[in-house]
Amino acid sequence: GPQPMPTVELRGHSQAVLSVVHGFPDHVVLSSSVDQTIRLWDLRLAACAAVYMSVGVAWGVDASPLGQHFAAAYSDRTVRLYTMERPTALRVMDGHISDANCVRFHPNTTYVASGSDDKTVRLWDLRQAQSARVMPNHPAPVTSLCFSPDGRTVAAGTQCGRAVLWDLPAGRELATCLGHRGAVRSLCFSADGSALATAGVDCTVRVWDL
Repeated sequence: GPQPMPTVELRGHSQAVLSVVHGFPDHVVLSSSVDQTIRLWDLRLAACAAVYMSVGVAWGVDASPLGQHFAAAYSDRTVRLYTMERPTALRVMDGHISDANCVRFHPNTTYVASGSDDKTVRLWDLRQAQSARVMPNHPAPVTSLCFSPDGRTVAAGTQCGRAVLWDLPAGRELATCLGHRGAVRSLCFSADGSALATAGVDCTVRVWDL
């Protein structure tokens, strides 16, 4: 088929871009960079609409499904909640003892999960800006996260190639998916939650029946 071409090219970061996510509404995109900024892009104008400064590198960023808010995972070990309108963080959540690598909004939007080099996943209550649950003892740093559609399960990809599934209400480990040779960089549940897809640096995508 024809080779896809970019319809919009967004320039403004001065160093490597690490993470990108569509916001809400769909004409909004957020990106984080080694240049220690997060940028809000308006696709209708193909231009940067806002810049959010920080004191570290945001390794990962995620947008609330309801819009207005986004969260970032930082090299200074914090997870920060922002509103689109303010250049500084609304909430700063501290608890990891090493870099926070990734962050994802829970489907109910009142919680986010973060994964860290400290080999833990933390669930944060955004209303209180406090850790609501800690899922410890992963075999390696946590590199990626995904919630199931019903919000009852979180999957954590790790640097060593394992994907660990957690029952959030019970706070217990459900299963470990073994197979990748190297870090799991991305995960995604199917729409009905019956399968999990994982992507690894070993050049494979694997689909697991749950």
